[in-house]
Amino acid sequence: MLQTLVIENVVLISRLEIEFSAGLCVLTGETGAGKSILLDALGLALGERASATLVRPGEKQAVVSAIFEVASDHPVAMLLRNNDHDFTGELVLRRVVMADGKSKAYLNDHLVSIAFLKVLSKELIEIHGQFDHILQPTTHRHLLDKFSGYGELLKTVSEHYKTYNALRKQLKETERFIQEQKNQQEFLADAVEEFEKIDPQEHEENDLIDKRNLLQNQEKIVAGARSTSHLIAGDKGILDHLGTSLNTLEKLTKLCPEQLEETLGALTRAHSEVLEAEAMLNSFKDRVEGSGQSLDNVEDRLYELRALARKHGCLIPELPSVYEKFRSELMLLKGSSESLETLKKDLAAAEMAYLKHAEELHIQRVQKGKELAVAVEAELKPLKLEKAVFRIEPQKVPQDQWSSSGMDHVEFEVQTNPGLPFGAIAKIASGGERSRFMLALKVVLAHTTQASILVFDEIDSGVGGAVASAIGERMARLGQTQQVLAITHSPQVASYATRHFLVEKHEDPKKMTQTTVSVLDQNQRLEEVARMLSGDEISPEARAAAYQLLSVGSAVGNIVCETG
Repeated sequence: MLQTLVIENVVLISRLEIEFSAGLCVLTGETGAGKSILLDALGLALGERASATLVRPGEKQAVVSAIFEVASDHPVAMLLRNNDHDFTGELVLRRVVMADGKSKAYLNDHLVSIAFLKVLSKELIEIHGQFDHILQPTTHRHLLDKFSGYGELLKTVSEHYKTYNALRKQLKETERFIQEQKNQQEFLADAVEEFEKIDPQEHEENDLIDKRNLLQNQEKIVAGARSTSHLIAGDKGILDHLGTSLNTLEKLTKLCPEQLEETLGALTRAHSEVLEAEAMLNSFKDRVEGSGQSLDNVEDRLYELRALARKHGCLIPELPSVYEKFRSELMLLKGSSESLETLKKDLAAAEMAYLKHAEELHIQRVQKGKELAVAVEAELKPLKLEKAVFRIEPQKVPQDQWSSSGMDHVEFEVQTNPGLPFGAIAKIASGGERSRFMLALKVVLAHTTQASILVFDEIDSGVGGAVASAIGERMARLGQTQQVLAITHSPQVASYATRHFLVEKHEDPKKMTQTTVSVLDQNQRLEEVARMLSGDEISPEARAAAYQLLSVGSAVGNIVCETG
């Protein structure tokens, strides 16, 4: 429930604090008094677009705060918790608009995004006018589904559609891939054959470069190795000198082991290292001499690999991965026919499953559409639309328009008078008729909305007498389960109010125009309803008529009418 609306420096309003009540709250007043400004201000708090024109002239900023009381099981409570906001039962939405048009939004004094404020507001409140979204065909299927209560069937249809749609997209992609790749099949086959013939290895280039360096300097390397080997192991080479030195040192060590044993160990290790080096050198020399590869062979292999890399626009080390890519694509292309047939079978099965449940949903919608139409027509008669016929006939859409909500197009249609064709409410009904159709729908669908607050903006425009009274009675009925706020020029509607607010415009001592809002007591209500009936000059007849209206309205709204 909206408890309080505080408005500061918004257009004609210096400061207002309005305390609302449960039931039907109406706001009345002369044209131009500022009733629409109140709605604009409320819209700001709910996340509507801000504008510098809303800031009262001469002020730095405008501020609107809306304070709500929210039950713990309301969807807003869960929404708050899911977004890491504390929930205490009271919700304060505040919007600050600067003179340059920039604005900030707050939730319980914490800065939030405007987008989040809008999401939150949609769960709290619904604002209706003559050209309400409830009359637009885009909402009709959703409204019928909410009225009908076949949520589990809708969920099943949605799940089957997801499976069907995923397979449909997969089949389309596979067919596209096959068509595109067919032109490249010959290229892929030739490329794979060439790769298999050349068989490039990942680190082969570096190995070939090393071999080429060896082969280019083979004679010099072999000669150097032989010369070094001779210096180590030849007559009077290093090993001879080390051997003689070891023999001499071994004899000396026996004479003074403590002083020379460490030196003897070092010389022994040196002798072993030189022996190992000589063996490694001979092995290297033998490998170079007996490699069996010619420089021409190595050069040819490098040329072959570089030519293949240039052909496919890559580096030599990347050739194995390019080959694997070509091979995988060729295998996929060869196996795509089998995959395509499997996909077609799976898609056909998914389509049958979807159609089965979508057809069941269609039958339910047809039946529930009739029930909803009967319920709406029952509301139309008191609204003086007794000749109107309300019709809901769900139509199946083409396959390319199937969706997770089924295969139905749902549009509410009306025939306003016998003999006239059926058509969309928004197209063939007058402004006053649209308001009554909308209200009838709202009354019938009241149990389907999550919003606990309904706002009606002059939906009684263009109607009067019994029709206006019927509109007020229905608003009062809605007010028994939801809080209803209504801006009205109709005395009949105003008479059903639980709480009646008067919006007036005054000039303050500084010659500044001010809009004020006051709560009317029963005597003041009588005078205001009488004014609405007769104009500025209130006659005794107008007061008597106002008294009669208030008596009827009070009985419906459980209000004690005291005229004093």
